[in-house]
Amino acid sequence: MYLDVGNIKKGYLIAPSFTTGATVAAEHVQKAHDKQIVLTPFTDVPITDAPTDAEREEFY
Repeated sequence: MYLDVGNIKKGYLIAPSFTTGATVAAEHVQKAHDKQIVLTPFTDVPITDAPTDAEREEFY
């Protein structure tokens, strides 16, 4: 796998759930590449619902 995030220091991996391997991988990326990957469950972000009218105006 190849991941090029350039100057980005922090990113989010969003999924229904995470295994121990995801935590180990995120820790490795932090130590080896000084990039933070935040493991974020779907329930913590509003991406499974349709955007509101205000969100459509702001982001689309």
